[in-house]
Amino acid sequence: MTGAIGLVAIGIAFVFVFVGGLISGIGSLGWNLGGGTALLLSTIIVLPVLAFLAVVVLRFVIESGVALVAIAENTERTAQNTQTAAAPRR
Repeated sequence: MTGAIGLVAIGIAFVFVFVGGLISGIGSLGWNLGGGTALLLSTIIVLPVLAFLAVVVLRFVIESGVALVAIAENTERTAQNTQTAAAPRR
């Protein structure tokens, strides 16, 4: 569930920043042609790359949490098996 929430948050942020960057870039073309062009290009090229990296990082965080839970469950199971096993005779 956390992964879905994170993906939705990344998607919403991407849309807002993309639209805002386009609006700001188009708005600044009138008084600064170079700056507006750079803003438009960075919005169109850099922003999708950063959003993709955010999804990849989110995936790694989710997978590390899943692995941590699996290790904890395996450790608990090993401890239960150790307690219930008969003690070796001397």
